[in-house]
Amino acid sequence: MAPPVLRPGDVFPPRPPEADRRRGPGWPVWVAIVVVLALGGGLVGYLTTRKSTATPADQVAAVRKAYLAWWGARKQAYLQLDPLPMRSLMTPIGYESEVKTLASQQQENQPIDIEVPVHRLQIMVYRGGQYASVDDVWQSKSVSLDPNTQQPTSQPTNDFVEDSTTLKSLAGMWLVDGTGTFGASTQTVSGTAISYATIPAGQPSSDVRRELQSAFRNFEEVRDSAYKKLDPALLTEVEAQPQLGADEAKLTTQKSQGATIRYDDQDNYRIGLESSGVAWVYDTALDQSATVSQDTGKPLQPVQPRVLRLRFRFSRGANGWLVDGIGGN
Repeated sequence: MAPPVLRPGDVFPPRPPEADRRRGPGWPVWVAIVVVLALGGGLVGYLTTRKSTATPADQVAAVRKAYLAWWGARKQAYLQLDPLPMRSLMTPIGYESEVKTLASQQQENQPIDIEVPVHRLQIMVYRGGQYASVDDVWQSKSVSLDPNTQQPTSQPTNDFVEDSTTLKSLAGMWLVDGTGTFGASTQTVSGTAISYATIPAGQPSSDVRRELQSAFRNFEEVRDSAYKKLDPALLTEVEAQPQLGADEAKLTTQKSQGATIRYDDQDNYRIGLESSGVAWVYDTALDQSATVSQDTGKPLQPVQPRVLRLRFRFSRGANGWLVDGIGGN
């Protein structure tokens, strides 16, 4: 099936759900330090590692520069209906995906003047320095153009969208490797649900944000322990139905196979409120988890890094914030 034609303000086509959408543990403080800085109305997060040759600030600045250069090339590509300006700024896999997306615009002969006055960036350079992600809440004031006169044929949009973009370091250069979106709200842009983190009413207070950050950390720690010990009873502390039932079933299967899951992932997330009692955590995670044999303690398959874009739904009840659903794209 051909990708849908994009209109001004459209989010780019969501990715198919990932298999085994799981999260993993954090890491000791001495291994990685997360630093968050204000930047241009957004946030920057980065990790320091003992093996890194560049300073964290240098890594973050390089990722930011590469990401915004790619956006500039993207603007040219959709204006000219030619993906070539993006080629040198992307990995082969990332570029192939953008070529397929732009092909629909080319078939319709529909150029778009992409205007983005606001980027709220949250940048994470993952441990090891090979991968990074940019969580970007950006404002679109784009317009469709007449292909002959290059004059606007529509009114500027005024939408905010949350994108998740991954970059990979190759030969000393940061290249865009893939993009995705977070959609879970009842509000839509061109028929696609958008993130609650982009909606003014979805911004939590400082107190609620701290509550959810603590709940998310606790969820990861308890869930990691449950899968390591193959003990579903632990999950009742951090999960509610229907997610609790889904994880209990998976743990039963893992136990019958004599295999535990050793989690190892790193997070770059935002929080959005659906209501006073329902919240979402939108996470771009670098996952290096493994299914491990109980007998040998070794992974059953080679561990390959992969980026997961996950949505965690939290509901607040008598026992605080519990995870009742997990999705991804």
